[in-house]
Amino acid sequence: MRIGIITNNEYALYLIHALKARGLEVHVFFCPSPDPFANQQVEAFMQAQHIACAIEKNADKDLYNWIKSVAPDVVFVSGYPRLIDIKKTGNLNVKMFNIHSGALPGFRGPSPVFWQLKLGVPKLTVSIHLLSEKFDDGPVVWMKEIDNMAHYNCRLADMLLSQLSTEGVFFILQLIMHSLPVVPVAHKNGEMKYYKKPAAADVTITWDTMTADEIVRLVKACNPWNKGAITFINSTPIKITDATAGSEKRDEPPGTIVAADAQLTVVCSDNQIIHINMLFYNDFFLPAYYCRIWGIIPGRCFG
Repeated sequence: MRIGIITNNEYALYLIHALKARGLEVHVFFCPSPDPFANQQVEAFMQAQHIACAIEKNADKDLYNWIKSVAPDVVFVSGYPRLIDIKKTGNLNVKMFNIHSGALPGFRGPSPVFWQLKLGVPKLTVSIHLLSEKFDDGPVVWMKEIDNMAHYNCRLADMLLSQLSTEGVFFILQLIMHSLPVVPVAHKNGEMKYYKKPAAADVTITWDTMTADEIVRLVKACNPWNKGAITFINSTPIKITDATAGSEKRDEPPGTIVAADAQLTVVCSDNQIIHINMLFYNDFFLPAYYCRIWGIIPGRCFG
């Protein structure tokens, strides 16, 4: 069986390695990402593992020419920035599936892990669905959930869900190899909702309205890709990279710094506090225990 993988990120490497380790014939189509380090990782891995890898240069033609020339029996998409036109692939008799790191149809869109972490859902979900004429819209044929743990950040959760999807890929391959139908799974459909790529407002803390738990969730969701959640100190932007919720209640206005020692302690809108351990300021990481040097002291306010 000839298996095609379409991807634009390094998270797919675990799946590609697993397929290769089973002795399966794997062909990769890679759409370079804005992250040069990720691109370097992918290309180096392909060369080291002697895996055929086509790199996209012409967004209009290369993907469809690759499918036609490789003629895979099945294709799995693990991150691709554009809608694949299934009308152009329909006559090639190839089964195509998309791996989506979110529950469907409740977390459609390009950044499902960010939104799951920001909203604080109790379970994180990875889904595999048939490709259709719309983004994240085909029938779901496999899905699995994991607990949303307190220590997860956006990258770690994305990596874990990508690794977990390998189980679903092998499940689908077994069905195909035994000429069994790949049928939609029974699951709670829920409300269909599309979440856009996070904009500045989505990653910015509003101290007057956000609770301590909401701020901590946002910080997790923004780490590491955005280097933290955005706020301001003395009208200067600063990002909170790591924070935990505390149990103490305070009466100061939201955003007020009430302690600056090993951690920064800040009051939130629900009168609960958060403890900040790390920030990103003036293009460098700033541990909380050095904040006093920069004038980030008790009595000052974020916002």
